[in-house]
Amino acid sequence: VAVGGCRSTKAGGITKAQYVARANAVCVALEARAQALGKQANTFKQAIEEITVARQQANVQLQAIPKPASDPRPSEWLHWRELATADTKKALQLKPGAATSQAEAVTEHTDLEKARALARAYGLTACARS
Repeated sequence: VAVGGCRSTKAGGITKAQYVARANAVCVALEARAQALGKQANTFKQAIEEITVARQQANVQLQAIPKPASDPRPSEWLHWRELATADTKKALQLKPGAATSQAEAVTEHTDLEKARALARAYGLTACARS
């Protein structure tokens, strides 16, 4: 009976704890990569562009992790995380200081904060930072 709590909730599925561990591992690797990219970049914009590409790659890895059965929270978190990444890409294409750039920055911040709040609430501590 005690072992039952360690098994997945459904054949082929994974537990919340397994999901959290795998997702946090991806986010820890992203943090390390982002720090390295930030140090290597020649400009702030270049650093943000390269980190955004790394974040997109991490998002693909995160999407590939099986989600716990009947739990919509990981999908919701990934949705907001991907929106924030898309917002960053849009902001990088706009002229700095323009009204559209400022509006996109607000949208990016809002979407990122939603993703981070969902990550924290779910136990994705490393992902709440990245």
